[in-house]
Amino acid sequence: MAGDPLDELLARMGDIADAVNAFASEALQKQAFDALMRSAGVALGGSEAASPTGRPDSSASSYESRPAAPKSDARKAPGTGAKKTPKKTPSHVADLNLRPKDHPSFQDFVSTKKPSNQSEQNLLCVYYLTHELTRDKVTVDDIFTCYREMKATWRVPADLHNSLQKTASVDGYLKTSDMQNILLTSSGTNTVEHDLPRPAKATK
Repeated sequence: MAGDPLDELLARMGDIADAVNAFASEALQKQAFDALMRSAGVALGGSEAASPTGRPDSSASSYESRPAAPKSDARKAPGTGAKKTPKKTPSHVADLNLRPKDHPSFQDFVSTKKPSNQSEQNLLCVYYLTHELTRDKVTVDDIFTCYREMKATWRVPADLHNSLQKTASVDGYLKTSDMQNILLTSSGTNTVEHDLPRPAKATK
């Protein structure tokens, strides 16, 4: 007569425990125990599953029904990343007087320096505002107002922020890390005071 399956299982529990404990990971131990129980014809499920020690263990087999934790994905679909703060459109500064009585007007100042490109125009704006009008801080709006003063001969850059940054990075005339406080560099100051207007090119 075949022995009682329960008695046979209990007799093999020592071997089963040794096999399960051979795994260092608790998760692997549970998987091995579950596999051994199923091979012995014991259905595990719910909170009544036995642990390798013979005590009920609610977590011994429930790992199968646990959904895997969602993986974080650093990659984002196009258009879902942080958006750059749009640049503010420069505006005219109404109280900025570019025709003071005790200093040369901005137009007169520009006529003596004869800028030959947009970078030099940017430079003259900042220099005039800093040295002639002694503005505490020179902003993009201030420079935009200078361009509007010269609208008969100067064209306002399509992207004034970018134009000023190029004057800083390419020519080294300005410091634009703070667009609310644009500064002259020593190179910019020397260019205005010693190099402008540029010498006329000799004609053949």
